[in-house]
Amino acid sequence: MNTNSSEQLFSNYLQKMQTLKKKNVVRQVLAQELLQEMIKSNRDKINEYPLLETQQNSIVKFLTHWGAGYPEHEPILKLLENFINSLNKYEKKLYFNERDNEYQTLQSTIKNLEILLIKCVQMVIYTQALILDNFSEILIEYFGEAAQSSLDELLEKMELDENFWKEVYKFFIQDFTNQTYYQIAQNDISISKNSSRLQLFLPFDAIFSYLDQPNEKVEKTRVQSMFDSIEQDEHAKQNAEMVSRYLNQLIESGDQILETSNLNLLSRIISLDPAGASCNKAYSHFYLRKNNDSLDQNADNQDQEAISKEYADLVFKQVQIMAYSISLTLKIVKHDFSKALFDIQEKRQSRALSLLGSFHLNEIANSLEYLLECQLVTILHQHAEEDAKKISIQSSKTPRVPQQMAESLKGLGLSKIGLNKLLEKDPDREAYYLFQPKTPKELQALLRTLQCEKTLAEEIFKHWKHSEIKTVIIVSIDLEMLSKTTSNTTKKLAQLLNRFGIKSAGS
Repeated sequence: MNTNSSEQLFSNYLQKMQTLKKKNVVRQVLAQELLQEMIKSNRDKINEYPLLETQQNSIVKFLTHWGAGYPEHEPILKLLENFINSLNKYEKKLYFNERDNEYQTLQSTIKNLEILLIKCVQMVIYTQALILDNFSEILIEYFGEAAQSSLDELLEKMELDENFWKEVYKFFIQDFTNQTYYQIAQNDISISKNSSRLQLFLPFDAIFSYLDQPNEKVEKTRVQSMFDSIEQDEHAKQNAEMVSRYLNQLIESGDQILETSNLNLLSRIISLDPAGASCNKAYSHFYLRKNNDSLDQNADNQDQEAISKEYADLVFKQVQIMAYSISLTLKIVKHDFSKALFDIQEKRQSRALSLLGSFHLNEIANSLEYLLECQLVTILHQHAEEDAKKISIQSSKTPRVPQQMAESLKGLGLSKIGLNKLLEKDPDREAYYLFQPKTPKELQALLRTLQCEKTLAEEIFKHWKHSEIKTVIIVSIDLEMLSKTTSNTTKKLAQLLNRFGIKSAGS
């Protein structure tokens, strides 16, 4: 430890604390302000620290009062409390000029607490950056380059809380769908009528034709590139695997905060930091060697022996608290995002959040598409108005695959008759086929009927299970119920269709 530089840092913290105490600030504010001072004093050690003040404020709030109530927050709060208490004791030692062993111990304690808290900050920064960068990439892919400037405007004026996500949801989901609906109604809705029902078919695919998609592939940010490179870099991948191994060991030892389902993501984010490599080194030395586990026989034994127990303990503490910080950030963002969906049904809200997962690119895309679908359904319900009891609105889901997949099945031995029973051309999308069986039970029954060989049957089931889904929203109007409430059914039906944005011959 560089004593002179550390003492200067401690002096900054004490000066800040004294100023705050004179103002009689509450403990929560004291913790926030000291954390901000710590970040300011350690800027050169923090990677990807955001330039925007709104995001800087968000980082501190994630680790302080926004995190309150989450189990991950308790150990972070304890670190902050210990940091403040240790500074108070250190201040007294300075006042009485007691440079004894306890003074030396306090210096080490404060320095270690500082290291742990800076690691918490770094993890919030990386996690927050990955979430925003992934959201930005998906929004640009769907809405074009203009989406980036719209998102940047929101980030400049808003902290990353529920109000930010409400604005994102309003602008990209609600406003866009509301503005696009009448074009879809006039150009894309088809109508079918029989003696008892009139049905409107709205293919969800239609909405994508009104999106201003970019001409070029969206460029990855530094954090995204670092995150993706872990899978390609053998050393980084090994670091992540060792971090995951250690976190899993914590869970098996009784850690009730960490969740096994998140370990891969937590490990990869932690491995963006040098602590990932340090954990690999310390874990290999203190756990794998002692358990006679597999180790690289060419490892530098002298380097291994140089690892002290004190160093390893600090590394393991870092990794654990970093994992908590990532998990806390993910939970806060997901909770705030859920607040943005306050106006949709609880069941749909739950589905959207489930699809959102841990904010990977494909998860954000799936959630975005589902929310666009929900908004279209909401608009249709609004247009039903006082006739809602005569109208049902449902979404039909059909597995869909590209033509190449159909050709590959023929190559595996599927007959032309079997292909026709299994798939039909998608009338709304060229070079795509729809599976005729809609459920696993229907598919299994058809495969038995076709007497497919095992290899072919497994391949068909795999494609069915992992296919994309074609969604058609169906508005079904009960004509018998409608006729009972009006003397002029034709005129009433024309008025109803007009509300849905469809011009009929009777209007």
